[in-house]
Amino acid sequence: MGHITVINDYPVGVDALWDNCIDMSAMARTMKGLLRYDGLRHGKAHQGLVLNYDVSLFGLLPARPSRVEFVELDRATLRFRTVETSEGLRAWNHTMQITETPGGSRLSDTVEIEAEVAWQTPLFERFARHVYRRRHAPRLAMLTGGAGPGRGSRRAAKPRDIIRTAGSGGSGWQRGTIPIG
Repeated sequence: MGHITVINDYPVGVDALWDNCIDMSAMARTMKGLLRYDGLRHGKAHQGLVLNYDVSLFGLLPARPSRVEFVELDRATLRFRTVETSEGLRAWNHTMQITETPGGSRLSDTVEIEAEVAWQTPLFERFARHVYRRRHAPRLAMLTGGAGPGRGSRRAAKPRDIIRTAGSGGSGWQRGTIPIG
């Protein structure tokens, strides 16, 4: 099993970042142009929530069924863990942790990944690293109204990978399609 960790800093408080991270519509907007979600519920995540939806790469490839279960979601510790499954994956276990920083907040995404076919694990790791790095700019724009620090400076807004690949070289929910492409 391999893993990646990507860290992003935001010039907003931990509560604002937490609310954004557990909002399924906001998550879908961070993936606009990369992934299209069909049947993803709108609303806030909560512990025990299970989401079943179809996801399409670029909105062009055939959609594949995916499942996400929020096995831990704790606002007091600003942490959630999901267990995710999709075609070709034996495991995609995501831990998100938010911490306070002098300039706002820090989001750490760690994903443990195991493909059904061992040699594909590094490919899924590379894709995961890209996904979690790519979410940074749209999330920063949502949180700051598009005027956050680093606007126009790729270096200032660039996420950081802190761990290279290891081991392998409810209530009120609506179901529908979130168009993000």
